[in-house]
Amino acid sequence: MKRTRNVIVLLTILVLMLTYCLAGCSKDKPQDTERPLNSDVRTIVDHANREHKIPVQINKVFSTSPVGTILLYTLDPNLLIGWNYELSTSEKEYILPEYQSLPNLGGWYAKATCNIEELLKIKPDIIISVGVIDDMAVAQANQIQEQMGIPVIIINGELAKFNETYEFAGQLLN
Repeated sequence: MKRTRNVIVLLTILVLMLTYCLAGCSKDKPQDTERPLNSDVRTIVDHANREHKIPVQINKVFSTSPVGTILLYTLDPNLLIGWNYELSTSEKEYILPEYQSLPNLGGWYAKATCNIEELLKIKPDIIISVGVIDDMAVAQANQIQEQMGIPVIIINGELAKFNETYEFAGQLLN
């Protein structure tokens, strides 16, 4: 009798623990995405609290800096349309051969060397800007978006929050 009672208590505790764990795993979709039925466009809010209308299906992405380019490459290299600089021989050792020949399109970091004409020819669906979020980053993203006519999504590049960065980018690109 005592053993049966202990088993029931143990099972109750296990069920409660499992319920608690599963409740944490079943997060709702972020509130920053909404999509009307039968729409090719969805609305998202980036990490700088800027609202964007972007395609439901993202096929081509460019990043303003190498940090975002590597983020993109590690998530889905098929979306990457170009590098921010010429890859060195040692860097190419870590890049799959089919992506080594993507064009060097420059970027908006350091000396701001982006090849705007070439980028416009490739027609990315979105541009991502991964880095520190401050007034200067927001102003730069707004300027690029206005100049290019392409949504520029600001993503937090803070190392301590990079797990959130990957989660946001994964939801953005899927």
